[in-house]
Amino acid sequence: MTVVMFEGDSAEQEWQQDIATYSGLRHPNILQIYGVASSGSIHAAVFHGDLVPLHQFLHLHKHSPVLKVYIRASTMEQFGRADDYLTSHGQRLMYGQYNVWIKPSTGTISLEFTTDYWEGRWGWPVDAMAIQNPAFLFNAPNREAMAIDCMSLHMYHQICHWILSYSVDSNYLPTFTSVTLGAVVSWPHSRQPMAEINSFTFEVQRCNFSDDCVELASVEHIKVDICGWFGSDEEGVVMANGWTRFSTRSVISSYPRAVHLTLRVGGSDIFGWLSQANHVLKRLEIASNFHNYVFLEAISIYMRIQPITENTPIGYLFLCPASHFRTGPASFTWPDCPAYWSLDFSGMERLSTEEARYFGFPSFESSSQVSGTFWEGSTYAGLRQFHAGKGFDPDSQELAHHLEYPLYQLSSEVPTHVDAEAEVAESAAMTQLSASDFSATSATSAHDSEGRIHDKMAPVSGIFKLLMNFQLGLILFIFVYQACEAIF
Repeated sequence: MTVVMFEGDSAEQEWQQDIATYSGLRHPNILQIYGVASSGSIHAAVFHGDLVPLHQFLHLHKHSPVLKVYIRASTMEQFGRADDYLTSHGQRLMYGQYNVWIKPSTGTISLEFTTDYWEGRWGWPVDAMAIQNPAFLFNAPNREAMAIDCMSLHMYHQICHWILSYSVDSNYLPTFTSVTLGAVVSWPHSRQPMAEINSFTFEVQRCNFSDDCVELASVEHIKVDICGWFGSDEEGVVMANGWTRFSTRSVISSYPRAVHLTLRVGGSDIFGWLSQANHVLKRLEIASNFHNYVFLEAISIYMRIQPITENTPIGYLFLCPASHFRTGPASFTWPDCPAYWSLDFSGMERLSTEEARYFGFPSFESSSQVSGTFWEGSTYAGLRQFHAGKGFDPDSQELAHHLEYPLYQLSSEVPTHVDAEAEVAESAAMTQLSASDFSATSATSAHDSEGRIHDKMAPVSGIFKLLMNFQLGLILFIFVYQACEAIF
């Protein structure tokens, strides 16, 4: 049994609220109330099971990335069943408004409803998460090998993507910035995972992208999912030529007065990176600061309408197809004409910038943001162990070949830190070589075992001997030639 004590000024109110909440719910993955007690200002509730917070249970296995993934995989199906049960009773399991407890002896989770936000991203959709009787692994001597055997490659990659990843967003980019989706870049930023208790709860941070970013590796072909142009309240009308139309009223009456387009890498291509990440990182000699190496996952393109006046005429805004942003198989940048105004319903007659201003249409402000994903070093270590356990060489692209993912190639621009390391190594080697040459070609004095000093001359090389012989022969030839001229 697990006893919960209620303290503070609102203790009785919270106690009664919990009694009302849990007494009406009957599901094995939701806290089950066993009994209640109250005496004066002391209030308590007794729940079934010897429970510990899930984050504490994960912390016990912090040295085994594979087991941490397995624990998450083993509890996902239970989470889904609890969510389905609540939905059938007209309730929703809101993001961040629950704590997850676990019974270590059985691996059964129990959800506690709360407004406290400390467990975070747990209920993301992951396919085929059912693992029966997870508890048999927790005390097994070869539990890591058994966990690897229980999980599929697809399952492991899904959890690494949905549960163990972290996000970073750029500041608004200049319109001339080109972005390659699916590329892995060196993107120094200050966003790092927090402590275990808050492992998924941190604020979105805007980081400079264009000035600090260096592309490390990319793939030639990648699937990009396109979410069409959206306003604040509605989706635009896609014309036969691929352009999207919004009426002036729909744009200026919404807040914020903007339309946006999102280009996002498909989940399978993210799995492609995870399947060969250790191969790329090893080739680049990256062994630390993994949070600075980011997978470019999405571009959000914004067209803001400003300023709005009372005399804005009735007309139509036309926005170009997403294909106009594409400059390569996975590269995107702003086209010359992303949008225009028209008085014509069909958009056949475009208004120039001057004409649109003359009629009173507002101007555009173009901007875009890049969203990236990064992983901790422990996640890459777990991938290495898991792939090796499945019979693949984690330092090669063997698994990516097997799963038919596009293969990553190192970019032509070598990372700065790799260049620096190479220069330091080369400099050290040259210094050592120079010292070696100096000691081999200079005369030195040394003491023998009896304390006498001997002058030692460096041994003469064969090439040096050949040059000396050639010079002596040439001098002899000149001497003989001059002697012959004097005689004759």
